[in-house]
Amino acid sequence: MECLHIFLLSIVFASSSLSAHEPGSALTETLKTFMNERLGVQKMQVDRGHACNHGQGLKGNPTKYLDNDIINVMKENLYQYPSIKFQYVGTEEGVTTVFPKFKTCSSTYDPRFRPWYAEAATSEPKDVVVAIDVSRSMSHTYNQRTLLSIAKEAANTVIATLNPNDRIGVVFFSDRAYSATGDTNSIQCEKTELALATPFNKKYFISTITADGGTQYCLALSLAFDFFSDNKSTDKVILFLTDGKPSDSEHDILSTISRKNALLGNRVIILTYGLGDNLDDQILINLAEQSKYNVSAGGIKPGVYTKVSNPNNLRFEMASFYNFFSKSDRLTDPIITVPYYSAFGHGLITSVCLPFYYRSNLKGVTCVDISMSDLLSDVAFFGRTDSSYAFIIDSVGRLLMHPLLPSPQSITDDPIFLEMTALETSSSAKQVLESMLKGESGSASFSSLRVLSRGESTLEGSQSDYVKSVYSWKQLMPTNFSLCVVTVESDIETLLLVTTNPYQNFLYHRLDLEEDSKKCEYFGVMATTAGSVVLLSPAAFEKPYLQIIREETVQDVQQYKSYFTGGRVSSSVFKEFVFDYVVVSAYLDEIRLNQPDDFLDSVIWTYVEFNVGIFRLYPGTRLSQQYDITKRPCYRRAVAQKGKIAFSIPYEDAFGAGAVISMSKTIVAGRSSGHVSTDPVVGVMGLDFNMDVFYYYLSDTFPACLDSSNVGCFMIDDGGFIVMHHDWLNLENRHDAYNVHIGQKEPGVASVLIENTVMEKIGCVNHEELLHQYTWLVSMQSDSIDYNNFVIYNIRETNLFVILLISQIKGTPACNNTSISLAMCATYAAVQCPCVEKLEFNYCSNRQQPDTDSDPPCSPFKAGPSIVAPVSSTQRNLPKCYDYKCASRSEKNCRVTSACLWNGQSCSLRSIGQSGDRGTSTTVTIALIFAALTLIVAIGAILYCKRGKSPPSSSYEPAIPAADNFSNQGFKNETTDAQFACGNASIQKI
Repeated sequence: MECLHIFLLSIVFASSSLSAHEPGSALTETLKTFMNERLGVQKMQVDRGHACNHGQGLKGNPTKYLDNDIINVMKENLYQYPSIKFQYVGTEEGVTTVFPKFKTCSSTYDPRFRPWYAEAATSEPKDVVVAIDVSRSMSHTYNQRTLLSIAKEAANTVIATLNPNDRIGVVFFSDRAYSATGDTNSIQCEKTELALATPFNKKYFISTITADGGTQYCLALSLAFDFFSDNKSTDKVILFLTDGKPSDSEHDILSTISRKNALLGNRVIILTYGLGDNLDDQILINLAEQSKYNVSAGGIKPGVYTKVSNPNNLRFEMASFYNFFSKSDRLTDPIITVPYYSAFGHGLITSVCLPFYYRSNLKGVTCVDISMSDLLSDVAFFGRTDSSYAFIIDSVGRLLMHPLLPSPQSITDDPIFLEMTALETSSSAKQVLESMLKGESGSASFSSLRVLSRGESTLEGSQSDYVKSVYSWKQLMPTNFSLCVVTVESDIETLLLVTTNPYQNFLYHRLDLEEDSKKCEYFGVMATTAGSVVLLSPAAFEKPYLQIIREETVQDVQQYKSYFTGGRVSSSVFKEFVFDYVVVSAYLDEIRLNQPDDFLDSVIWTYVEFNVGIFRLYPGTRLSQQYDITKRPCYRRAVAQKGKIAFSIPYEDAFGAGAVISMSKTIVAGRSSGHVSTDPVVGVMGLDFNMDVFYYYLSDTFPACLDSSNVGCFMIDDGGFIVMHHDWLNLENRHDAYNVHIGQKEPGVASVLIENTVMEKIGCVNHEELLHQYTWLVSMQSDSIDYNNFVIYNIRETNLFVILLISQIKGTPACNNTSISLAMCATYAAVQCPCVEKLEFNYCSNRQQPDTDSDPPCSPFKAGPSIVAPVSSTQRNLPKCYDYKCASRSEKNCRVTSACLWNGQSCSLRSIGQSGDRGTSTTVTIALIFAALTLIVAIGAILYCKRGKSPPSSSYEPAIPAADNFSNQGFKNETTDAQFACGNASIQKI
């Protein structure tokens, strides 16, 4: 894996009035491209021809602006590296120049009060305590605002300049002193505990305060010093704001400071601010200088007293406190800020910044914004086996990228950064963290946790297991990031040796860029039945970060087609193994051609997806360019059910086909000697069909379901969610069948299953939402169990169970919603739907409360970009892809046909928009659906077949309910008829 390299050249402030030795024109060489192609700009509506000058400093008629030479360099940067987001320069005069230009340039924005500016100006972490006078005199007004409200605004601005590397405490004082984090507070801080300046914590400190009482300095300063520990590695400062003279003596005040600071090695600096004119300036000067009363422990670094006669200036004077700590020596390495949520919809971004000076005075900061998804895309798309992954931490151990974190582009709010050990829970991981924090390289082997989503993580939860792992780590110079790659000792990598494409059939999913794709209309979208289409996700490309942001062209599609239909040659565009997997996936079309002509009566979509970034779909339609195959619930579910046929619960098809159910199975690396349970998963194959099919499957397979002496039948998955229920055949609204748990629909049956441990609760820790998530796991060893009121059948080699309800069992529904969100768990209730509890989390230190939970982490809830293309793929006057002949169909054939609608008396073609009525979804006769399983079964043979071997047989005889005939035997190739040139596959140990 290629390391991430970041380069930044110093940018010097330009001004026509600065110096003849530093002309603005010379800056054309200093403002260079400082990021390689990993830095990205997402397509957004901005003016790329101009820059924008904005900020409060414009009101003061500033004398210094960036000249056009620098703007031209910015333009050239964007031209050469279209992945750059914004380039900007903020100055000490409060002016920000941004390129590209926003739609509107704000006059209220002040760069000096932004975290990126302060962090670049003073890169070392700081411990800051703000002491605010809230005595009665602070209720006086100035320009119709109380002094207290002005002070609160100034304190909030101070806090806003801090970043998560800093820590903050707030003290209010009058004739008493108290902490903002008193005895009870939502961020879990102790009374005198400094809180990390995270976005969440920064919103907490300055809230409702009233002005009352006198003014005593001693109590405030004594309490402020109590926040600090004897830590030599951070700057420590007290910002002391008052509007009045103290009622306690100067001797007591300065003696308190001397005594308290001596205990800390005299490392605390005091910056004092006097508001108004009713002050004893000399006391505040002495307080800042700390030059009286027996200094005994090391030299004191004097602070500064700032008199603020005009209260309107208080915000600027206090918020610029970081200038006191600004280093006069020029930095040569860029400052990479702690990632934050982009207000422009870019997800998680970071800023790479560098301060610039004139005659040792700070003049401003220049930055470039980078999407974390672009910057770390090599890590995000790392891993060709189901158990290898990589993660990145920063200099203090915060996780920036990890497979158990949501993808950076899916972030929609300021994130809570976790320490590495929150997700790497093995005790040995602590030693790895210590080494990584030191900037060391190393390797270690120990057992660690693997967490897999069971499908839709929010509802179905996760499963986990310990495996023997190898951790290898190294610092990414010149950044402060460290990378760790984790593999399993038994990991193998599948290598296909395909030299040519025997099918010569490559159709890219961009039908809008294809001229000969025989387009037609399929459920309201532009599609094709000429063959399956291929999506090459960013993971398939050598430079995935560019694929995320670029717009594909007709020329691109033509080049793809030329490459994949020719002989195997080296490519600078695709990863070396992509050709092989694209060719292998083309076998989907050969299998499809062996199906009956009315195949699409029963199946809406068929697909094969490989974890190297290849997705093939039939019928073909346009897909999202950023679509991540491995994040798809059906892919995750199949991997969690490795070796079994995995069924989803009903859900709304993303392309408009109504209520569908997915059926999928893993493809594992082939061996000529047969499979073993540890063979790695390389992909998943599946199909989507109408939910009504399952009703007929139930009634045909279990005649007792139609026996009038019984209540009926329903089917659940191994999470307890109902896949089909006897009530649902005539369902008026398909949404009533979505996300329905047995605890909601059949609480009496659920109670019996729980009592007999057939259904058991499992938990995981959702660090993303700070919740403890509880889901259910249904399992049984026998084929069936009779509980008098009902019989439960185990459908072998699947994740399904059929329940024959002989008589109704009463019970109170445990929940009543069908949304994907989870309700809070009820106290002492045995029967519950999947639910959550709040996680005990210490926001103050940004850590989970110790010893509060032993459950493993959850897999991420947010799955990333949708499968659907971001723009409409419809086209007017397209012919229908199929003539379903709905009018001639019987009720049963109508209900199980995707495009037909049964209206109670007859069958008709369902128009787009009618999918909410009963009878929606897909198609098929029962035989066709389970014959279609041969698609999933047969594809496994592809990965170990040798040139000249024949394709899988189409003579599988599906059997229900046990599904034995197409379970384990499915990944064998025993036929001897038609030739199939698929190349050789080999297995190598990583």
